[in-house]
Amino acid sequence: MNICIVCDQYPIPPRTLKMRDSILKMNHSFNVRIYVWNRAGVVVQEEYVTSLNDTFGYGNQYKKLVYLIKFLFAFKKHLNQHPIDILHGVDFEMAFVCSLLKKDRKLIYEVYDIKFFANRLVNQTRVLLEKWMMRKVDGIIYASPFFSQYYQANNYPNSQGITINNKPLKSSISFVNKDRISNDVTLGFIGVLRYKEILVNLLDAIAGLQSIHLLLAGSGPDEMFLRQYVRKKGIESNVTFTGRFDLSQLAYLYSQCDLVWAAYPNKDANVYYAVSNKFFESIAFNKRVIVSIDTLLAQWVKRENLGFTVDPYDVNAIRELLVSLKDIANEQLTSSSDMFWENEEDRIKEVYSF
Repeated sequence: MNICIVCDQYPIPPRTLKMRDSILKMNHSFNVRIYVWNRAGVVVQEEYVTSLNDTFGYGNQYKKLVYLIKFLFAFKKHLNQHPIDILHGVDFEMAFVCSLLKKDRKLIYEVYDIKFFANRLVNQTRVLLEKWMMRKVDGIIYASPFFSQYYQANNYPNSQGITINNKPLKSSISFVNKDRISNDVTLGFIGVLRYKEILVNLLDAIAGLQSIHLLLAGSGPDEMFLRQYVRKKGIESNVTFTGRFDLSQLAYLYSQCDLVWAAYPNKDANVYYAVSNKFFESIAFNKRVIVSIDTLLAQWVKRENLGFTVDPYDVNAIRELLVSLKDIANEQLTSSSDMFWENEEDRIKEVYSF
């Protein structure tokens, strides 16, 4: 069985790598390759990866749509040269391209995010195209337990799918006892440094709070801006940057945190339904999280007493929350045995049982 996972970015997201490994574990005779849209000109290293290389970058949805026709023809050429039985499209644009080239192949649609557009006309066009595409889908995988609510409430065809939560690998979770970077209460953000408006609000909130230290672990499109902003605010002693980190450093980074910041811009409709991998990582490491109010994840966090909620656009609300948490920040959660990717992967068989 020849399977091609189609992904719109490189380096390959950890979830996609986990998905590939799980499919191979499911049946060792499968040949699973990944076709990526490498939009930043990064040198591809994996032998199982084929790429279309571009340099127009990430972050502009509309520019991506303009270049999508180029990707369509490049991927069509790839399919003409390689026998593929199952197409596995990650997110709407990639699954849509796969649906146009499906022929007699099977098609899996993996919804990592719901691709809402701010422009109403463009978004309505996306809805119509996605509904047309989903008539051709043979299986659907949701990355959030709440995504199915959106698709079923809006009458999408074939919207009955399975949820594979983006939990961490059990092998990546360990507990280390290292010297702390700060004796203050440490709030950590561990991941891609983007959504600078929200992270600037967080930096403004901790300015002047001598009892709070902020760990910004990772790199991303807004890293340099945030480093400059910290210098401009004169809060270098309150903030630690790590730059890009390796998965082997994950346990160390979480060991430095008393609380984890997982509050994303809730004006984005996708955030209302999404559950970030940082949420699951935090719970696996027994750390309480701070998430955005007015989201389905916030309801979950409050119901299960897993952390705290805040308006990420309100600097005063963030500051008041952090001040109120000084005395309870180091209260850890009770560990759970079902917070790992391995607890999810058996369900992949349900969509690959053709």
